[in-house]
Amino acid sequence: NYFFNAIIFLVISMKKRIEENEQYLDDSLEFINKTKEFTNSLDDINNKLTKLNKYYGSKEWFKDLKEYDKKKLNIKAGVLSEDGVWNMNENLTESLQELQTKIREILDTKN
Repeated sequence: NYFFNAIIFLVISMKKRIEENEQYLDDSLEFINKTKEFTNSLDDINNKLTKLNKYYGSKEWFKDLKEYDKKKLNIKAGVLSEDGVWNMNENLTESLQELQTKIREILDTKN
């Protein structure tokens, strides 16, 4: 009876370990797919950021700001605020640095 109970315990423990680690594998594969989607979007957002930062503070930006203030247009124009693009760039830098740190931590667990 003791031997039978020990075998049952081992089988239950093994089942639990397998199921738990199978979930880890599934979660990791899902993460990898999301990472691939994110990585693919980086080129697009980098292109947009390059254009935005080229516009911000340019002659065109100052002209648009002046005309916008004169005409009181009823459009979303956060890009014309002095702080909007600047703050976005600062937040982006912080976010990318945090991402870089997390990536290093993950890579370090693989070595």
